[in-house]
Amino acid sequence: AVVSTQSTGRKISALTNVTPPKTVVLNHQSTFTINCLFLISLLVVFVFMGLIIFNFRPSTACGPFRGYTRFTDPFSTVVGQSVILKKYIVDNIKTTSVFVILVIIIGIVIYYYRSLAASRRVAIALLREQVKSEKAEKQILLDRVLDTTNKKERLFSVEEEGFAKSTRNKRERRTSKIL
Repeated sequence: AVVSTQSTGRKISALTNVTPPKTVVLNHQSTFTINCLFLISLLVVFVFMGLIIFNFRPSTACGPFRGYTRFTDPFSTVVGQSVILKKYIVDNIKTTSVFVILVIIIGIVIYYYRSLAASRRVAIALLREQVKSEKAEKQILLDRVLDTTNKKERLFSVEEEGFAKSTRNKRERRTSKIL
C-alpha cells in the first residue's frame, strides 16, 4: 500500500511539473510597440524643443543674444559674413535635396525596423517549433516514467500476491501437519 501511494504521488508531481505552458509569450510585439512609442515620443520632444528654440524671444538687454530678435540670428549673421563657399553650403542645405536625403534616411530606418520585426517573427516561429518538439520529448519521457512505475506496481502486486500465496501455503501445511 505504501509503494502505490508513493508512485501515485510521483505521477501527479510529474504531470503537474512537466506540463508546458498552453501559449507562448509573444514578447516581440511588446518590444516593437515600446520602440514605436519611444520614437514617437522622441519626435514630439524634438518638435516641442524646435518650437521653443525658434519662437522664443531672447532677452535684448543682456546675455549672449543681446541685440538679436531670435536665437538663430547670430548664426545667420555669421553665415552672411563668411566666405562664399560657406554661403553656398548653407544655401544648398535649405534645398529639397536635403529633404530627399532625410526621407531616404527615414525610409532606411523604417526598413530596418520592419526587417528586425520580420526576423523576430521568424525567431518566434522557430522557438515555437522548438517548444513543440520539447513538449513531445517531455511527453515521451513522461510516458516512459509512467510505464516504469506501472511495471513496478505490477511487480510489487505480483510479489505481494506471491507472498500472500506462500504464507497461505505455509499455513495450510502447518494445519495439515497438525491434523
